[in-house]
Amino acid sequence: MKILIFSGYFYPHKGGVEDYVYILAKGLIKNGFDVIILTNNTEKISCFEIKNKIKIYRLDCYNLLNNKYPVPKLSLNNAKIFRFILKENLNFINTHTRFWITSFLGFLISKIKRVPLIHVEHGSCHTETNSRIVSFFNKVFDHTCGSLIVKNATLRIGVSDAALKFMEHLGKKGDLKISKGIDFKKFSVFKNKNKLKILKKLNLNKKFFFITSIGRLIYAKGFQDLITAVSYLEKETKEKIKILIVGDGEYKKELEFIAERFYLRDKIIFFGEKENKEVIEILNISDIFVNPSYSEGLPTTVLEAGILGIPVIATNVGGTSEIIKNYENGILINPKSPYEIAKSIEFMIKSKKERIRFGKNLREFIKKNYSYDEMINKFLNVYKDFKNEN
Repeated sequence: MKILIFSGYFYPHKGGVEDYVYILAKGLIKNGFDVIILTNNTEKISCFEIKNKIKIYRLDCYNLLNNKYPVPKLSLNNAKIFRFILKENLNFINTHTRFWITSFLGFLISKIKRVPLIHVEHGSCHTETNSRIVSFFNKVFDHTCGSLIVKNATLRIGVSDAALKFMEHLGKKGDLKISKGIDFKKFSVFKNKNKLKILKKLNLNKKFFFITSIGRLIYAKGFQDLITAVSYLEKETKEKIKILIVGDGEYKKELEFIAERFYLRDKIIFFGEKENKEVIEILNISDIFVNPSYSEGLPTTVLEAGILGIPVIATNVGGTSEIIKNYENGILINPKSPYEIAKSIEFMIKSKKERIRFGKNLREFIKKNYSYDEMINKFLNVYKDFKNEN
């Protein structure tokens, strides 16, 4: 069977949706499927590539809204790509996240080719920015183009219960939940790695208590609340900690300004974007992980921290509460609440016994509920059922 996947971003761009799509594509190919991915050429690299047997087409695009929103161009190269795509004998079209133009193109091609459209929703609410105008247009797009995709999909899959509920808000209830699966073997290699070697490699002093946060440096990820929270900590606590922020984005300068305003520049290390292996190493030497995001589908970084046994403080948004059970395997807090972040950090630092318990419980919960094999098998069953019906 041949499947065409539409994803707003994809390799080498990094993110939770990109990981989900890559894991899915690799799993399908392993099971004999032919997989094509159509994405935006945000990194200005080759417009066609075959990676691990996945055919990847990249569309020329404009990077709008400070490089946060890629929009395909009207170009000769894109016309050639669509001519190739329209000639393909497709069995399914699979779109990811309703707000990308690529998803809308997937919807249109599913109509032209008359093949089933399987939409996977990764969001749980309208995208929030620090611009009221942009936030307003996000909602307008969701309730027009996004709604068309959701309503016309042959099958609607959510990565979390919250994503399923959000699709109902957009016009039609989700049909099935398929959460991201974690490759436990990949993380087990790092679990036992010598932490002192990693600290030396990163030029970090083992005397500090390391608090890590990972993601694109944009307003909606809430890093500004984490930095502000540090300013609320007791002086003795501040002296013990280092905040490790991994990721890059247009909001970095603003975050550095906030850190300087609170005289915290020496407490916060901005690592920039890192390869997956380096991200796991940084997580491995962390004492706690904080996810201060304002919206999530199902937070990949929380799953990755959890599988390494790192205790988590996270905002109660989207599907986060499906992973974190408050004071059982982590701490849930309200979004946009630096004070709650500060209090939770104080608790984690002072309660080593609880910290260990949270990390152990979270690791066991993720191993039980978020396996790579289960994710792929659910998708295989979806395609098998469609094939049997037709």
